[in-house]
Amino acid sequence: NPTEKHLYFLGWNLYMTNVEKDILGIESVFILYKIRWYIELVFKTWKSYHGLGKIRGGRKERIECFIYGRLIMIVIMAFLSGSIRRRVWDTKRREVSFMKVIRHFQVKSFHFLRLITDPIGFGKFLFEEFLEACRLCKMDLRKRLSTAQKIRMIKLPHTSTA
Repeated sequence: NPTEKHLYFLGWNLYMTNVEKDILGIESVFILYKIRWYIELVFKTWKSYHGLGKIRGGRKERIECFIYGRLIMIVIMAFLSGSIRRRVWDTKRREVSFMKVIRHFQVKSFHFLRLITDPIGFGKFLFEEFLEACRLCKMDLRKRLSTAQKIRMIKLPHTSTA
């Protein structure tokens, strides 16, 4: 059982930055710090969902092929995820779950790979799955603002370049 002192310190967060207060306010630091969660999600998907945590085989060529293939998939997923997030926000004012998008396309990966040599079929499939992911991968509605919504509200001073 945690002690009372331990529980007390769980309520504390310490933020350190070298950004001046007039450039980035304290509230903005709190919000931007939460971005770390998104970064952790990206690495989690790379390791868990894209299989970079377990590489089989010992031949250099096999390992390189595996890593290149996975990196190509990661780039495609990053592009799709960003595009889906933007479309759903612009049309529905809703956030999209990065993990739901990854899982959605993971389920469709067999069809994805089967059509990759057919540019027309592949393009059609990708467009249909893009629209389906926009429909299915939204985050649940919540009363409080999401981190992404809070980030959109941050007002940074304009910097001029001379």
